[in-house]
Amino acid sequence: MRHFPLTCRVCVLVLCLAGSGLFAAELTSDGNTLLLLHFNNTLTGANGEAPVGSVSGISYDSGIFGNGAVFSASNKLQYARTDNIDSQTGTLEFWIKPQWNGNDGADHYVFALGVAGGMLMGKDGGNYWKCLFNRYGAGGSPESGCGIPISNDWEAGHWYHAAFTWDANYLKIYVNGELKNQQTLTAPLPSVLETNFYLGSDNGNAGVAAVIDELRISDIARTADEISASYIAGLTVTGLNVTPESLSLLCTWWAYPELTVTTAQGSHSIPASAAQWSSNHAAVADVDELGKIIAGQAGTAVITASYEGYTDTVTVTVSDPVRPPQVESIDSYLATPAAGHLQTIPVLILRYLPTRDGTTVDTAETGWTSSLNELKAHIDRLTIQTKFILEEGSRFRGYRHPGAVPSIGYQVIRIVTVYEELPKERQVPWNPGVFFPDYNQILDRADIEHYVNDLGVKEVWIWGYHHGDIEQPESNMSSPLTGDVSNSSRFNDDLPILDHTYTVYGYNFTRSACESAHDHGHQLEAILSYANQLQDGQADLFWKQFVGQNAGGAFITGRCGWTHMPPNTTEDYNYWSTTQVNSDIEDWRPDGTGEKIKVNANTWGGIAYAWPDGVAPDDLIQAQWYIYWMQNMPGHNNGISYGTEFMTNWWRFTADWDAAIGADLGLHAPATTAYGDFDGDGHCDATDAILLADYLCGNMSGLDDLLVEADVRVDLHIKSSDLVVLQCYLAGRLPTLPLRD
Repeated sequence: MRHFPLTCRVCVLVLCLAGSGLFAAELTSDGNTLLLLHFNNTLTGANGEAPVGSVSGISYDSGIFGNGAVFSASNKLQYARTDNIDSQTGTLEFWIKPQWNGNDGADHYVFALGVAGGMLMGKDGGNYWKCLFNRYGAGGSPESGCGIPISNDWEAGHWYHAAFTWDANYLKIYVNGELKNQQTLTAPLPSVLETNFYLGSDNGNAGVAAVIDELRISDIARTADEISASYIAGLTVTGLNVTPESLSLLCTWWAYPELTVTTAQGSHSIPASAAQWSSNHAAVADVDELGKIIAGQAGTAVITASYEGYTDTVTVTVSDPVRPPQVESIDSYLATPAAGHLQTIPVLILRYLPTRDGTTVDTAETGWTSSLNELKAHIDRLTIQTKFILEEGSRFRGYRHPGAVPSIGYQVIRIVTVYEELPKERQVPWNPGVFFPDYNQILDRADIEHYVNDLGVKEVWIWGYHHGDIEQPESNMSSPLTGDVSNSSRFNDDLPILDHTYTVYGYNFTRSACESAHDHGHQLEAILSYANQLQDGQADLFWKQFVGQNAGGAFITGRCGWTHMPPNTTEDYNYWSTTQVNSDIEDWRPDGTGEKIKVNANTWGGIAYAWPDGVAPDDLIQAQWYIYWMQNMPGHNNGISYGTEFMTNWWRFTADWDAAIGADLGLHAPATTAYGDFDGDGHCDATDAILLADYLCGNMSGLDDLLVEADVRVDLHIKSSDLVVLQCYLAGRLPTLPLRD
């Protein structure tokens, strides 16, 4: 992984490379090793484990140590499951030299245990390196998996170290000693009782077509340090190189240089922490034991890395920024949550505005041309509009019920402008040459720990840009409870993990508030489908019944739509279609029995929302689609039934993820209140009718706190029609409460 921090001009001097070749060692069995295969002209394990059944399609060639096993595309090799693998906790690790490129569009599997309900590991036809557990969702539990794209990363004839780990909490994938992805489990992994497992294929099909060496199966999920050690143990080093060749750091920023070793198996990256580091001028640039170079005062320093008798150096030049960070005043609208809101979301705003002269925006870096002051005023307006969209969107059917309260209210507690470019971190997997921002640096410098742990910040809005070689994730979550549940690559190491969950939104100041709201729409989809999966073992309630999909997962019209598609289209980003379609969006019920109306762009574009200062985004129709869509999500006092249960307030997941997940909140739940039971005695009777009549006559107060119980008409108001409905129920003319439209 290459990290390019944001503020420094660096010259890299490659000094001497010295030393002699050192040899690594084969793995040895430890107390957690179940099966260890060296493949030195034999398929027998280190402890005498032999294959079972017939063997075919296996030969031998040079490996990491001695020989490795060459698995043809039509091989067959099995071992007994008993004592050799645990399907609920374990690690599979090995070296692999594929005979194919990562983009070949073919299946190449390394391991399979069983079929339906079983385990599968290797490469699929979509060019993903992956693992699957409980294949095909057997037994009513969901299929679980984790994968990474390798189209641009794997080449035929090159060696790679691969590892899969699994336990009750996570599935993880490592390549060359580095954690590439992990998936939080929402259901227990099943116990797979198949007699034998296959190495090198999927039950005799889709053979791996590769050389495999040093394969180990363990009965624990090995740690990241253990996986890294296994990788490094396979490298026989003949040279060392430190990159990048040029680096730029401003004072207080840091960088992790990339170390590459030359080996008999080709060039391989190793963790910076594997080397020993030193600096000749620590006040300018120091380096810690992990290989993190930390910029101090302006000046020049030489950093030296040493590994296995080889050395290489980096010369670091540190500069002061053109302008220091600036704490901004906060507009009163941004500092004040929406009136009547139920839960507050404190927000930290960071604005990255690169400049070369301290007055104008760096056009080459951002693609934006203006003065800094003009850009700041532009961002202020976009921020106000974004806040309005989100708060207004949380008012359940607020377009029809003026008294609907917002479930969330945003409170901006600090705005900091940083006059620097966004620091770059890892490469975007699907976009070679483009990098994600280094959020660890950005947030550490902003003292995010204080804001989250002490001040309760739940969201960070980072105003930046998508231009050139930088791409911000639309949303990104850090959670000590669930891991990253967001519309991002879901790397769990790209944000500081703190005591509480927080979500970072990457806003693009070269666009509009529509795109900012779009980011939040995708985050809603991520967290609500996760909560649905956690509760029901699948996300059909959200995606199929609320959004609108058919049995095969294809989008359909007529339900509520999603961030990309209003309910009158199946075309991405078509918010302006005037085609009319019957939809139940304004009376959504999961079973589809709600009243349907004809909707098109005029439905949401024509609503008279009270935009702050009367200034709406230029693309009013798109902006109001997001509000309208959000307002039709089950919110406060929605009263939407789901069989014998009711929809919860889905905004609680946005307002406080930790509290919602910690309380096992789902998208639906049994009714927690008894409609009509105003005195709390567990019965709806004449006494309750008297209480409601007194309230309506102004003779008592307090029913406002019992809106669900008293609003038996379910129109978000307590009025005389509720008394009429209650009296009809008590007289036996209505079978149940509440009475819904």
